[in-house]
Amino acid sequence: MEMSRAALKQLTIWAPVGFLASLATVFLYHHPHSVTTWIVDLVTAVSLGFAGAYLFSYFVFAHIQRQEAEIVRRNEALAAINAIGTEITSLLEVERTLRSVVEKAGQLLGAEVAALCLMDQKGCLVPRAA
Repeated sequence: MEMSRAALKQLTIWAPVGFLASLATVFLYHHPHSVTTWIVDLVTAVSLGFAGAYLFSYFVFAHIQRQEAEIVRRNEALAAINAIGTEITSLLEVERTLRSVVEKAGQLLGAEVAALCLMDQKGCLVPRAA
């Protein structure tokens, strides 16, 4: 089960607040206080817990968002460089490979001249390397 970012953010706030509220309730229950003091202490503990959890969550998610933006920027740059490299390599490698095939075939056959032709869509031979 995958959580959305908003749900995860809420969890990072409310889980610590719930834990602190439970802890404060148990602590205050076992120590003699007036009801008013007990409620004020509980509200204070929960409020401080909420404020701390909110600030922590805010800074953590702001940091995560900056890191994700940097990752996206780097991935876009790498994808562009990869596309350029692939295009250049494919253009150079095909021609170089075809010339190498022609040279080696010429050497094996002992020919003075060798050529490689490919057939186009119309069935005509098109010279590619010589």
